[in-house]
Amino acid sequence: MDVNQIVDYAVFAIGCAFSLLGGVALLTGRSPSRLKGVGKPRYFGVWALSIGIFCITQLPVLRNWIVEMGDIAIIARVMLMVIAAVALLAGIRRNRPQR
Repeated sequence: MDVNQIVDYAVFAIGCAFSLLGGVALLTGRSPSRLKGVGKPRYFGVWALSIGIFCITQLPVLRNWIVEMGDIAIIARVMLMVIAAVALLAGIRRNRPQR
């Protein structure tokens, strides 16, 4: 096993973990208790699920399959990152100055 395969499988495992975490956050409406900056857990869930699916599709077999599907599939995969960025910015807790 070379280093590239190890990295591919590690990214796939991280993607699976993020997808699971995002799915749970979306279904339950709760975020992990250690994440104090999450203001809206469902947006966190969308972010984690989008990142997870993007990481899962980094596996060379799945990436090649998406390339074979055509431009629409490639654009959809890139849009996952845009959705993740919007969800991350929308879901962070902003500290308001106290009076």
